[in-house]
Amino acid sequence: MFKAKLIPIFILIGLVFSACGTAGEDENINVGKVAFVGREHLEEDFKQTSENLQQGVYPNLTGTISSDFLVPTQVSPISLIHTPQEKSFEEFASQAEIFFSQFQKCTPENIIVSVFDENTGETRETSLAEIRNEGTEQQYNGVEGLIYHGELEADTMQFTLGRTALWTNRGAIAKLNSELSPHPCIHSYGGEVYDFRVGADDKMVIQLPSGEISLKDAINVFDKEINQNYFLENSNPDLTYQVYSVIVCDITDSAQALRLMCRAVYNNIPFDTFYGEGSGLRDVPGLKPYNTSGIDMANAMLIEPDVLDATVNIDRIRTVKPEPEIEKILPFSSAIEIISQQLTQATTFEVEYAEMVYIADSDVSVTEQETVQTMQPVWKVCVTNPNNQARYNYYVDVVNGELTAMEEIE
Repeated sequence: MFKAKLIPIFILIGLVFSACGTAGEDENINVGKVAFVGREHLEEDFKQTSENLQQGVYPNLTGTISSDFLVPTQVSPISLIHTPQEKSFEEFASQAEIFFSQFQKCTPENIIVSVFDENTGETRETSLAEIRNEGTEQQYNGVEGLIYHGELEADTMQFTLGRTALWTNRGAIAKLNSELSPHPCIHSYGGEVYDFRVGADDKMVIQLPSGEISLKDAINVFDKEINQNYFLENSNPDLTYQVYSVIVCDITDSAQALRLMCRAVYNNIPFDTFYGEGSGLRDVPGLKPYNTSGIDMANAMLIEPDVLDATVNIDRIRTVKPEPEIEKILPFSSAIEIISQQLTQATTFEVEYAEMVYIADSDVSVTEQETVQTMQPVWKVCVTNPNNQARYNYYVDVVNGELTAMEEIE
């Protein structure tokens, strides 16, 4: 029997400990006396707490929160559910042809299945054309991913049975730099980061090969293609994507493109992300380690002013099942107090940004019928140590005040 093999998307993770300047090892903060609030009071509390931070009210926290608070329409845990869309390989392959053809010329020779043969212990690749010529489609029922290979190494796309880890690619960047591997949108470019969470100006104008474009206009292109005219039918209208950061990338010595870092948003609560193109991480001693299984690593590349050239992991097909609404919510002011108690008094940490986000509440659960990821709303506060510029993310559960943390490694 063959088993499908998807091209994996890795997040660099260093599971080692760091000296982060925490107050101690035991820190179970008592929130029994905290005045929990209704959702209608969150925005004003966030605004007042931001002013207090700027005025130096806290002994070991300071900073200016530049972004406005995104007011949630409902605060509740959620389950993200992926369900296989087709019952047979024939149906799956036909849908893959339609999907790939939206972006590049596609024939059955371009569609590749990578399979593991349990009898030989080896992995081999075969094309859809070969499978159809051999009449062996039924042998591939249960294959979870199909890959598009074009003329160039970077002319790669991916289509999956549950619509997870989708890759699109129109090939403009691949033609400029054929050494990108295996897909322009997962290649690490580096470049100047414009993060709107820390006050980046979306009016900034960038020179692309075919002309200038503002970051705002680039985001409008993204919004039109992803949130208004998504490339798959039956998208979830309640699950949209937000560009939170733009990276200006060098594609060649003379050509730049924009990498639009984006994340899913549900009930006006965005999913958690890393900074920039993605970082490694370390645990923070004495605190619950961060579960990376819910991190959103979606992004898109733009090099022409009116269309996205490539995308990765932008998935609006997921079903979202909300749990009962949390009516009494730990306010942002209490989250800041909890974090302030945790940090050492020897250093005044600078708050880069703060927001309410979804993080993984457990590991992904996989069955033959569905894949489920549970997510919990938390307050996220990103701080840096001015002595060494180390970046730490602290997460405070909005129900019980439990503290989770990680250090991001550039």
